[in-house]
Amino acid sequence: MFRCVILPQQITSDRMETCTDLSAEQLANMFQDPAFWKTLPVIASTKEWLCNVHEIGWDIILMTDRFWYPQIQEDTRTWLTENGIPCQRLEFSRRAEKPERARELGIRVFIEDQLSNANTLGSVCEKVFLIDRTYNQGALSPNVTRIATCSECSVHLL
Repeated sequence: MFRCVILPQQITSDRMETCTDLSAEQLANMFQDPAFWKTLPVIASTKEWLCNVHEIGWDIILMTDRFWYPQIQEDTRTWLTENGIPCQRLEFSRRAEKPERARELGIRVFIEDQLSNANTLGSVCEKVFLIDRTYNQGALSPNVTRIATCSECSVHLL
């Protein structure tokens, strides 16, 4: 559909236009197409971990910065349901709003994939886990821990 192959190791910045052959306009067009979001693959290990912690009684609040087109919130809810991803609450918050929203919701543990978000969230959450990616390398705040998969959180928390 998008006729573009981007390998995970190519993404070395959260500003993808700086590390791929795609322009900011091309990326915006891709992200504004509902088909992009509706066809995202499930990360099996993340789904399994979420299901496991849901079963033992953890409240799961998913927070995302998705505002690419008017129906994206409904499409995201549908994608989560269709793919069996458990959550008690789905929050749509801009990057700069995440720490305040986490504080308002009383979120003590947060899993993030953006370095700047993780370090900022570290000021309001007891523990923040940063999923290790090529695009989020850098120094971590004291209560931010880099992890390869969500299941590693259990090692640190249980």
